[in-house]
Amino acid sequence: MEKRISKDSKRIAVLGPESSGKTTLCTYLEEFHDALVIKEFAREYLGNNSSSYSLNDLLTIAEQQFDSNERAQSDLVVCDTEMITMLIWASEKFGSIPGELEDLAAAQQFDHFLLCRPDISWEYDPLRENPMDRDRLFDLYLKALKNVQTPFSIVQGSKAERIRSIDSLLSSLH
Repeated sequence: MEKRISKDSKRIAVLGPESSGKTTLCTYLEEFHDALVIKEFAREYLGNNSSSYSLNDLLTIAEQQFDSNERAQSDLVVCDTEMITMLIWASEKFGSIPGELEDLAAAQQFDHFLLCRPDISWEYDPLRENPMDRDRLFDLYLKALKNVQTPFSIVQGSKAERIRSIDSLLSSLH
C-alpha cells in the first residue's frame, strides 16, 4: 500500500528483545497515526518454513526485510524490525555476523529508532526463543544504538505510558 509523501515524511524503526511490545506499538501507530507499517518478514518466512533455520535463511530474511523497509513510501513509515536486530540475531544464534548483514545495517536509513524495553510480561509464541535473557538482549540493542548516528528513544512502562511517550515523540518529530 503506497500513501502520499510529504517533505516531512518520517521513517521509524521499532526494535528490541522478544515480547517487548514492538508489534503492539506498530499496530497503535498504524491505527492512530496512519503509519504504513512494514511487518516483520521473519514471522512469515519462519512460519512457512519451520522454526529450524540456518544462517543462510537469516540472510534471506534480512535481505527481504531490508528491501521492504527501503521501498516503503508514506508520510510515516514504521518498520517492525530492521538490520540491527538481524546483527544481534546472527551473533546470538550463529556466533558470527556475515559481512552482508553488516553492509545492510550500514545502508539502512531511519529518522528515529524506538527501542522497546522488555518490562512487560513475556508471552509465548512458537517462534520466540529467549524468554529468560531479555534484559541482556536489551543491553545489546542499547549498545548498538549508541554506536549509530540516528536518534533513538527507549519505550517503556505500561501500554498507556508507552502510548503517551510515542505521541509526544511524534509531535516533536514534525
